[in-house]
Amino acid sequence: MSWGKKEDYEDVTVEFDEVMRDEKEDAAVLYNCSGEHVWLPRSQISHEDVSSDGSGCVCIPRWLARKKGLD
Repeated sequence: MSWGKKEDYEDVTVEFDEVMRDEKEDAAVLYNCSGEHVWLPRSQISHEDVSSDGSGCVCIPRWLARKKGLD
């Protein structure tokens, strides 16, 4: 069984326009990324930075960014 390439598991930074839903009991966070609403699992987010205007960026594995069309 192949687990993919090492670089698929390296983090990439994805920018977002706003956090749409971030309830602590949810397993995922909903972001608005360039007009697309994208759910990202909390377990895959290694870092989140939100500015005062609500925009920001998250660090997620490259494979997830590709799967969600964020690469």
